[in-house]
Amino acid sequence: MNAQKRFTKPKRPDEMPRPMMSFRLDTLDGSVSAVAFPEAFAQFGIHLQPDAAVMLCGSVRKDNGGGGNTLTVDEVYPIDEVPERFTLGLSLHVNVGTWSEERMRELKDVIRRHPGKTPLNLCLLYPDNAKVHLRAASHLTVRVSEALVKECGKIVDGLYVGTRKEAGLRAPPESKWKRNGG
Repeated sequence: MNAQKRFTKPKRPDEMPRPMMSFRLDTLDGSVSAVAFPEAFAQFGIHLQPDAAVMLCGSVRKDNGGGGNTLTVDEVYPIDEVPERFTLGLSLHVNVGTWSEERMRELKDVIRRHPGKTPLNLCLLYPDNAKVHLRAASHLTVRVSEALVKECGKIVDGLYVGTRKEAGLRAPPESKWKRNGG
């Protein structure tokens, strides 16, 4: 990330310049310009560090002069927090015919090692292709992570991670630029 901290130009004499950041992100296909305006920079700028693995949420718009596109950053999340923040639920699928008390104990141990806020569900798979979905008790919630998924994958017959469909956790900011007549 090639970053440059900038400051807004005050519109009134009593206003102070506010920090923002513009940067270029290297991608697998080249690079893209990005900008975190003062509101986003104030809230999420701490995560915009060189070599930091982050997920950026925002909108892409045409660059004013360069002919390319610019990502307007609204939110920034450390990559290791993304699974927990963006997961709505975790469903563990188990075949009833092969399920055992031992596997249940193993699963309980895994769940206890990963406490969090994500709801947990069980899906019982029957030989006639019937499925029974069970919601776990409200105190049985987990912190979804790569480690949890790997551990559960060794015990259960399948798992499904339900994720948010939105691009970020906050509603997109309302544009301050209004077009005439529309």
